[in-house]
Amino acid sequence: VNDLFYNHAYCAESIVLSSRPLFWLDPNQRIRVKDIGDLIISKITFNLEHGGTMSLTCTKAITPISY
Repeated sequence: VNDLFYNHAYCAESIVLSSRPLFWLDPNQRIRVKDIGDLIISKITFNLEHGGTMSLTCTKAITPISY
């Protein structure tokens, strides 16, 4: 798994996003963020209080998704 991650991600560029909890997201899942591009989720953190937020740590993906 680590080899696949490093072959398809540019580890020098990473980003941390905060939002309301999105429970369908998983680590190693690829997402697209407008104006940033394709990202691979490497870590998810949830705050377990009412009205809490989640934090996503993502790295930039090398190869784009083709639809």
